[in-house]
Amino acid sequence: MNVENFETQKNALEWRGFPEEVFEELKRKMEAGEEEFSLKCTKHMGDELLHLEPQFRKHSERDIYYFNRYLAVLTDKNGKELVRASIKRSWQIPIDEAYNMLKHGSKVAVYKEGIYNDEGQQFNACIAVNVDQELNEDGSLNINIYHESYYKKYPFDLDNALSRLPVQIKELVPENIGDIKAALISATPVEVTVVKDGEEVPGYLTINAKVGRVDVRDAKMKLLETPKKRQDVDVKQKAENAETQGQNASPGAGETETADDEKKKPWQNRQQNVKWNRDKQGKGMSV
Repeated sequence: MNVENFETQKNALEWRGFPEEVFEELKRKMEAGEEEFSLKCTKHMGDELLHLEPQFRKHSERDIYYFNRYLAVLTDKNGKELVRASIKRSWQIPIDEAYNMLKHGSKVAVYKEGIYNDEGQQFNACIAVNVDQELNEDGSLNINIYHESYYKKYPFDLDNALSRLPVQIKELVPENIGDIKAALISATPVEVTVVKDGEEVPGYLTINAKVGRVDVRDAKMKLLETPKKRQDVDVKQKAENAETQGQNASPGAGETETADDEKKKPWQNRQQNVKWNRDKQGKGMSV
């Protein structure tokens, strides 16, 4: 077994938050020289379970393994599958962020800087699952990659987006901005207090990658209405982006994900309990 290669793959799993139980299995399979293999593990996420399968392939001529992607499947506590997605290694998405993406669907997104496509080109992008498209042939959600060029006509700057919210947010003060941005770009709904019609009500902030804005949602994660002028801008932006960028927001960087005629499974609209005041998970976003 190539010890250096083992340490590289182990570190890749460890960085993404995979439990230690998979490391020994990884070592055994690499020592056995298997051409292709998957590892399996499960993490408890509150009342739900996240089943994970990192996938590896051996080089055709050298004693080197490649960690290509991992399958993430979210189930309820009884094991009923809710949704699944295939996450490429190159997207640099830890499993807690993958969980957020699966749980909240296209209501959230992650933002990544310096990731690579299949041709080795580096780029920055927002990444989100698409619950409006039919599932892929393996039953997984489509993944949309919103490259920087997608926002070229209407730049998506997170600080600017937070300053243009249609309602007042009590927590949106300078000392909290860093934590709020870190949560948003890790696909975490930010729990906030919304001042609406003179009353304080609970709500959430989330990133809407498709139209390049920060959304304000109510306690049930339903989108709050925004002023008509803002809606018109968003509709115009979406139309122009679609026309000029084509498939820039495509299923994957440098790859095309296929979809069959299978009907899309119903999306679960579950009330969320994620709070905003959490450890920082990344840089602020300026796309």
